[in-house]
Amino acid sequence: MCNERRRKKFKGFKVNKQFLEAIRERDITCVYCGKLFNENISTDRETFDHFNCNEPLSLDNTVRCCWSCNASKRNIPLEKIPEWITRKKLNPQKIVLELLNKKINKK
Repeated sequence: MCNERRRKKFKGFKVNKQFLEAIRERDITCVYCGKLFNENISTDRETFDHFNCNEPLSLDNTVRCCWSCNASKRNIPLEKIPEWITRKKLNPQKIVLELLNKKINKK
C-alpha cells in the first residue's frame, strides 16, 4: 500500500545523476548492515531506500543500501525502524541514526 501511495504522490520526481552521486559519496557501504556492494550478487547489489515512504526523495530521506536490507525493511513505518534494526541484529551507520532522530523529533 505504501508503495502505491508513494508512486502516486511523487510521480513527477526525477532522480538526477548529481543526486545519486551525493548519496553514493555519503553512503559507501550499505547503511544498515555495512555490506560492500557487489552487482554480481543480487542480494548485495546497490539500491536506494526511501527512508520515510510518506516523504519525497531528498538527501535527508534517501539512503544507499543493499537489496537484501531494502527488501527486508520494505514498508516498515519510521517508528518501527529501530525495532527492525534490533530484530535483524544490524549495526547501522551513523546516518541512519541521525535521520531517525531528525525525523522522529520532527513529528
